[in-house]
Amino acid sequence: MAAQQQISAAIFQSKVGREIDVLVDEIDTENDEAIARSPWDAPEIDGNVFLPGETGLKPGDMVRVRIVEAEDYDLVGERV
Repeated sequence: MAAQQQISAAIFQSKVGREIDVLVDEIDTENDEAIARSPWDAPEIDGNVFLPGETGLKPGDMVRVRIVEAEDYDLVGERV
């Protein structure tokens, strides 16, 4: 698991700065963010793209984001 975590972190880090389209899956009002996925993420299997402060979106929305941060298994983006 440790080796896979390093590989995943390196792959995700390479996405920082890129603009991608994401599909909103849910709005987490408790954490004030939208939870989305990129075209290469399978629901409930792969990581998420978190969009802090984007509670005005709704599930099913497609939005363009710039990836600003990479975590081990997830990405953080901001709307473009």
